[in-house]
This record gives sequence, C-alpha cells and structure tokens, in this order.
Amino acid sequence: MATKVKSEAPSSELRAALDELETGIEAVRLAYEKYFGGIERVPPSKQRAKLEKAMRNVETRGVTNTVIRFRLNGLRARLITYKHYWTRMENQLERGMSRRDLLRRRRVQAAAPPPQPEAPPAEAAEAIGRDGPPPPPGKRKGRVRPPDPAKSGIDPSHLRSVFKQLVLAKRAAGESTQGLTYQALVRKLTAEAPKLKRKHGCEKLQFSVSTRGGKVRLRSEPEG
Repeated sequence: MATKVKSEAPSSELRAALDELETGIEAVRLAYEKYFGGIERVPPSKQRAKLEKAMRNVETRGVTNTVIRFRLNGLRARLITYKHYWTRMENQLERGMSRRDLLRRRRVQAAAPPPQPEAPPAEAAEAIGRDGPPPPPGKRKGRVRPPDPAKSGIDPSHLRSVFKQLVLAKRAAGESTQGLTYQALVRKLTAEAPKLKRKHGCEKLQFSVSTRGGKVRLRSEPEG
C-alpha cells in the first residue's frame, strides 16, 4: 500500500519543524555520548524513537520547496549516520569492547601495583636452612645427611645465613632456584673447602653473596 503524503504545509511551519528536528538530533547525540561515556546507565531509546517519528512526520508532508527539501535531506542523512554509529557502539558495549570498557581496563592496570619478586617465607627459608626440604614419602629411612661443614672449617650457622641470602638474591635477579637446597650447598662447599683454604692460606672460611651484571655469585674468603 502506498504511503499517503499530506499536502505541503506552509514554509514557516516546515522550517520550524526542521529546527525542532535539528535540535532533537543534537539532543539525542549528546544523550548517547553520556551513555557511551558511562555517565548515564541506560540508552536514550525513547528519546531516539520520538526523534525518528518526528522525522517520518516531516517526510510525509510532501515538501516541494527546494531549500527546505535540501535541508531535510541533510538532516535525514545526519540522522542515518548517527543511527549506524549508535548501533555499532551498543554492539561493542554488549561484547565488552567499547571505548569505555577499554579505558576502564587501562585504569585498573595502571592502578595495579607492579609484580614483586617472590621471596620465600621466613619460616620456609629457616626450615630449609636447618634440614633442607623434606624428603618424599617412603624415603625417610636411610636418608643421607650432608657432611658437617664445621669439619671443613665452615661455621654451620654462617652457612645457613648465606644459604638464605643466596635464595633471596637469586629470586630477586630472576634466576631459578630449582635444585638449590641447603644440603646441596653444604656438599658443594665442603668438597671445595680444601682447595679454597689452600687458595686463601687459611683454616677457616666464610662466604658472601653478591650480584654482578644481573648474575648472583658466591664468594669465599678467610674467616676474620
């Protein structure tokens, strides 16, 4: 069925209707910007529907005046462009991909504290320093204990402190501590003790932890 076209209204009435349309388009545009920006919680759907109805009413008035028809076509094209934009933005909101969502994520990431190097709890480090990590179930019997560092001229309490410092330094530098246990450190240093004592010309040794060039090193020196 063909749409009935009303007889053309007076030019002054049509110009007033176009003024209202232009004002209405701008008002709906601002309302959508507030919604997309998170200021308003619901979209201006009713306001938009009222605007589209007003546009249809003007279009059915049979405009023949060239100037008025040109302005009407411009307002119609502007509204169509905005409608496509509003629809696209609403779809992005539904998918969580809108500019508002992206800005919110950036604010959350900026406010989050930077990750810190993980350090072993004091209790865990103390436990490892005393006895090393517990053996797996079923292997407690017959466990081989590390040699006594005191017999090699190394103070056991000093060595436990050095082990804790070594673990913390490696974690801070991003180095792996896999396989690093107090028992392994005792075996390594007691095995190297004779050579180190000859090197330093001493009977007792002490150690220090240092980081150079991003690498953690364990240095030996005479006790004193």
